[in-house]
Amino acid sequence: MDWVARGKLFDPTPAKGICSRCPVRRECLDSALSVHETNGIWGGRSMGQRRAYYRAASW
Repeated sequence: MDWVARGKLFDPTPAKGICSRCPVRRECLDSALSVHETNGIWGGRSMGQRRAYYRAASW
């Protein structure tokens, strides 16, 4: 299995569960948003979810 196929198997649920209990979740999300992070779960949000923040900020 190549790295692309492995990436498609990623389940973000466990990572988001950890984020839901994290005391610095907001700071983590802010950090990802400030540098337009494109990979992983940051502040409990996936890249797809962070796109909404980017669109709102561009108005």
